[in-house]
Amino acid sequence: MASDELTHASGDGAKVDSSSLLRGLALLEVLQRAQRPLSATELVEATQQPLSTVHRLMQVLMGSDYVYRDGNKRYFAGPKALAPLHLYHPLNVLRREAREPLRSIREQFRQTSSILVFLGAERLVLELAVENDSLSPYHATHLRSALNGGASGKLLLANLSPDERTRALGTEPLLKPTRNTIDDLSKLEAELDVVRTQGFAVAIDEAHLGLSAAAAPIASEGGHVVGCFVVSGLSVGFGPDRVYEAAHFLKSTADAFSRGSSAVRSIAMLVGRDFDAMPAFCR
Repeated sequence: MASDELTHASGDGAKVDSSSLLRGLALLEVLQRAQRPLSATELVEATQQPLSTVHRLMQVLMGSDYVYRDGNKRYFAGPKALAPLHLYHPLNVLRREAREPLRSIREQFRQTSSILVFLGAERLVLELAVENDSLSPYHATHLRSALNGGASGKLLLANLSPDERTRALGTEPLLKPTRNTIDDLSKLEAELDVVRTQGFAVAIDEAHLGLSAAAAPIASEGGHVVGCFVVSGLSVGFGPDRVYEAAHFLKSTADAFSRGSSAVRSIAMLVGRDFDAMPAFCR
């Protein structure tokens, strides 16, 4: 069976065309990134899908309120696609609770501060407090820089189980985006031991040349690390001494935030880190 004809049988016997699902998601991602409504022809160009397929999938997405069409027959992502989470979803509550500490971190060090949530071995940037230096090339909602290179990546790795860490890193040689990145597993494990002992992680010209960062963990009452605060800036003005000063400040801020946040425990349950606290029907 060809890959574009792959089907999956659901529990009730219905067949779901996985190719259509992937094509629909590709269209939706284009509209989510777009700065203006797009015509069907522009969607064809962006996704390399046939015009008939684009029309068919747009009808489905409009029918489910993920996409709308204006009077000029151009498409744009609807509220359901742009902001799918309820205002009181734990991630949105955490974002609101983090704004004041993020502002405090930014003003203390005059560098960009952020809060990340760990989803398995992936990192979600939840909120930013931006300083004057533009770090836009280094930030996206889904942070994809090498885990062994970034401060947040090291922190995530340090709190994974050995099996999870192996799956996240893959085999040697590890990714080496800069000459300073640790690409040897034994050396990385030693670095992660230091991270666990000191309670924070730093990365100086490791994820990207010219960029330095510090990160400190946000944890639930059970000690489950669910994310981190990060401060990052251009290395030319954010050198090693300042980075380590920021790391200690982040640690105290993250510890206080972890104790006072109403959302951290909910996040731990959401990402499966606080399994014992989950209602039985969720397991």
